Amino acid sequence: MKEFEFKLSLDEIPDNLSKKWEEREGVPENFVSVYHYTKRHALRGIAEKGLSHYERVISEKKLSNFQKLKIDMDREFDKIAKKMGSRHKRSGAVYALPSLDKKVKESEILLEIKVDPRKAIVGDARLVTAAGISWLETKEGKEWFKDNPNFIKENEKEVFIELQKEFQNDYKSYIHQYWQGVILLENWNKLSASEKVNLFKWPEVVIESEIYSESEGTIQPKFIRVKKTKVD
Repeated sequence: MKEFEFKLSLDEIPDNLSKKWEEREGVPENFVSVYHYTKRHALRGIAEKGLSHYERVISEKKLSNFQKLKIDMDREFDKIAKKMGSRHKRSGAVYALPSLDKKVKESEILLEIKVDPRKAIVGDARLVTAAGISWLETKEGKEWFKDNPNFIKENEKEVFIELQKEFQNDYKSYIHQYWQGVILLENWNKLSASEKVNLFKWPEVVIESEIYSESEGTIQPKFIRVKKTKVD
């Protein structure tokens, strides 16, 4: 990890993902920026087709065990959201950061995405992790473990054990806490820095598939830009 900097040559960035916002058409002025990490090899596909949830672009056989768990847990979140009377869903959503991270991985590229702050929501990703860890202790979760034995190999075993010690409540209680706490991105952006820290441990923007209804859940390239430096 190192300070915000990307060593990208100009020919690695597709033209339509390098244009400044003022040079683009069709991006409403009230849309705000959020940030999403992607892999270098994914840029060309994003430039051509836009950005979608990985379940839409990766075959089931090529999904990692971690990705499979997230898909299954998002479905659990959606079931409980529906019972709570919430219209929000995690399945099929693209996740992002509400503000710039000061540290980036060498292998990743940071995308700036324009979203409607009146539709995107912010939740505590820590509760998502808590629910997932706790669900793995249920009968269904243990069966899932048997079907996906490489899950621990893909993740740090010591970290996983520590998380198990920390999150021991019923997974449904964490999901309820999550949905009870989500707020619109518009309201999140009005909070002070201290208010944000006190509200969520790991803030995460959920860009639901319905937000970009005209493109069936895909964030069109016109709403996406590669961040080359922190101030570009």
